[in-house]
Amino acid sequence: MTSGTISYCKTIGSSSNAGGIVYQLKGGLIVACENNMTLTSGIGGIAAEVYGTSKIIGCSNTGNITFNGYIAGGIVGELIGKGLILCCYNRGTITIQNQSNNIYIGGIAGSVTSYPQETPTIARCYNTGSLKFSKCTGKLYMAHICPVYDGGGYYHSGVTYSPYPGYTGGVYYEDVYNSSFVTKLNN
Repeated sequence: MTSGTISYCKTIGSSSNAGGIVYQLKGGLIVACENNMTLTSGIGGIAAEVYGTSKIIGCSNTGNITFNGYIAGGIVGELIGKGLILCCYNRGTITIQNQSNNIYIGGIAGSVTSYPQETPTIARCYNTGSLKFSKCTGKLYMAHICPVYDGGGYYHSGVTYSPYPGYTGGVYYEDVYNSSFVTKLNN
């Protein structure tokens, strides 16, 4: 999808699609969508690839994702450029298998690539889904929000992760069970 808005859609069942809602999002907006589908060749629960100033807001993935590739994320496989993922969550299991290259698994985004003047933002998001790999021999980058990814000379140090205003630390699996963290996240 190059531009426009997709809102309030819900998927169920099983599919070999790369993304639960769309494959590519370039400058568009996806709001309040749910992927409950099992993706057997999935890269991202909502979108496989997100480019530019695209926004994904208030979306969720509860479907399991299995991929014989090197990147997978609960909401987005790859976040490239100045995109925004806001108020989203993943509860599905994400599995990468049969891979000899380096692998990137994230509960929200599998990988992030930023450029000078284009810092992506992941805010008010959480993951309670399992992250797994099987029969993989490459280096593993795995995190419950997003592993840091340097796409070969691109800048990744400016990526913003902020689950709620004023929070400056990383977001970890244990955070979602901390009552103080959850209260701030829900306000």
